[in-house]
Amino acid sequence: MDYSITWSQLALGDLNDLVTFIAQDNVTAARKLGNRIINKVGAISSFPEIGRVVPEFKCETIREILTKPYRIVYELDHETHTLAVLRIWHNSRMPLVGWDI
Repeated sequence: MDYSITWSQLALGDLNDLVTFIAQDNVTAARKLGNRIINKVGAISSFPEIGRVVPEFKCETIREILTKPYRIVYELDHETHTLAVLRIWHNSRMPLVGWDI
């Protein structure tokens, strides 16, 4: 059974910010990246444990998939079959520890 997907306000803000920033120089590239991230999240709903455990948290339910140069961080709830996208994090930023997720 596929997991349902929710997006946190932080993740939606991250997606909006990165697409807006890239669109300043290249609208087509921004649209492609935004769609690639959304499609990647949709694909993991069938295999939610495909992402690796986020090293900073070492918690089995907080995982990530990579869409270079971004880390898509999500949390699994096996009881409700829900996958919550928590953040979209650029690899060059500081580690997630100490930041809101």
